[in-house]
Amino acid sequence: MRLVGKDPNGNREELPMPLSFEFSSGLDTPVDRLELVFLYGKGTKNRLFEVSLYDDAGEALFQGIVDEHIIETSGEGQRVIVKCRSRAALLMDNEAKPGTYYRITLQELFNRHVAPYGFELARRDSTAQYNFVIPKGCSQWEVLCLFCRKMSGTTPFITPDKLVWTCFRYGKAHHLISNTGGGGIRFLRSQVRYKRYGVISRIYLQNNQGVYKTHVDSFPAAVHGVDCVRYHIPPSEMVNYPLTSAQKKLDESMREILTIQAVLPGFLPMRKGDKATLEQEGKRYEDLVVGDVSVTYNPTSPITTVVLYHSNYLKNL
Repeated sequence: MRLVGKDPNGNREELPMPLSFEFSSGLDTPVDRLELVFLYGKGTKNRLFEVSLYDDAGEALFQGIVDEHIIETSGEGQRVIVKCRSRAALLMDNEAKPGTYYRITLQELFNRHVAPYGFELARRDSTAQYNFVIPKGCSQWEVLCLFCRKMSGTTPFITPDKLVWTCFRYGKAHHLISNTGGGGIRFLRSQVRYKRYGVISRIYLQNNQGVYKTHVDSFPAAVHGVDCVRYHIPPSEMVNYPLTSAQKKLDESMREILTIQAVLPGFLPMRKGDKATLEQEGKRYEDLVVGDVSVTYNPTSPITTVVLYHSNYLKNL
């Protein structure tokens, strides 16, 4: 693990090992969080504007901005507390100028609303043009989300190396979590949870005459014995893709039908989107994806907690 800080003058320097830190990353927000606690001294006296966290292979786990830099004094001495959010926070914090674009491509919109904050578009092969309205009060992140949903019915995804994908992105790593040997990552505790509440089995769509006639069914919901109906009017960005909009809503409702929480000893460089398999008491759960990661680190007993989701219910998010 390696920490690098940047001061207000743009100078970068290696930071000492912290007394402790907490890290969290999840599916519900593009913004990751990192809170570090240092002894006040060499490498921590200057205010920090940015912090990056790298794994032992040199790959970024976190790159972000410093929201708060706190110097705390007590009878035990002085500590420095640094609270950070990943750079996606800049897209959430900044409001986009309202307006209308005519025949704009994804790359053109990205260059105007996302690239200025230090991001790069992962794929540039889309040349389709769209008319697009930016409502008042939208953040830059919401603009990108609305455009991606209009274009492909998906939600953009940001990786720690500041690449932006137009849909959920699976990681390169695959983790075997198992206490039965075979080179797996051992766990302290695991919890397999089935949740039927919130799952939707059928969605009726409103047509141009205001009639709810066409419907879309969820086969997985039926397999789990769920009978829950919703009536749906596609949002403006999805008005031309009503079936895609309904399917996305069904998929989102299925996301937590199966979740597995695993508490792992140590600081493990696991990333949102990594694939995983869990072996528990003779049963094997496959096709899992890391959705949420939290790390509570101290030198004696660091803990990594992950929440795993089934890949079937993430691919259309």
